[in-house]
Amino acid sequence: TEVLPFTDEYPLITDAKQVSTNHPGTGRANFANLLDSKASTTYQTRSTLYTLADIATTPKPYIEVALPRLVQKFWLTDRGYSTANQAMRPMRISISASIDGDTWTDCAVLMNIGNAYPDDGGAITDKDADWCSPLIDLGAAYRFVRLTIDEVNFRSHTGNGNLYNDFSISKLQLYDADISVAIDSPVSDGTDRPIYTLDGRFVGHDASRLQPGVYVSAGRKVILR
Repeated sequence: TEVLPFTDEYPLITDAKQVSTNHPGTGRANFANLLDSKASTTYQTRSTLYTLADIATTPKPYIEVALPRLVQKFWLTDRGYSTANQAMRPMRISISASIDGDTWTDCAVLMNIGNAYPDDGGAITDKDADWCSPLIDLGAAYRFVRLTIDEVNFRSHTGNGNLYNDFSISKLQLYDADISVAIDSPVSDGTDRPIYTLDGRFVGHDASRLQPGVYVSAGRKVILR
């Protein structure tokens, strides 16, 4: 896996409308809670009582993100919602991606590394800061990412023996790594390569005529300053 220095300069989720789920909840099931930078506000899916057999056969809950542009590489950061309640924290997340939102490709898995989700052990909410994943490379550029919660710390909520299929987190963000490793102007290396905006609009071949910003040329994002 490519090792790049993490940067939070290019967040990919800027509007709660980009986020959806197959396991909606009530009360605290507000996607805006994931984006408000507050560990005190929580997103929690529907708490539904299950048996072990139900959990084995029921589709796992996921969070789906409509990306603002084509993305291949990114980092994921998240944070649990309570240092007191150790239940329902994601420990294993399968990552799939799609161009059209209908056909999905399995791309990566964030495993239960060490004792729990963070690679240095311990529950995610024992940390003083957000947990950041290793660099995630989807293998190609996609417009949709699905984060399937395969496992949580405990299936039983603290204080009772019931089993549930929900999960809770207080913060979630994806950060674009494609842009962070892009080159500065000039875009061209002497060849006549077309330049596009991030939404796919052709803007010419001459970088010197363009406004500062992020563009796509020769299959990669580039930054003009």
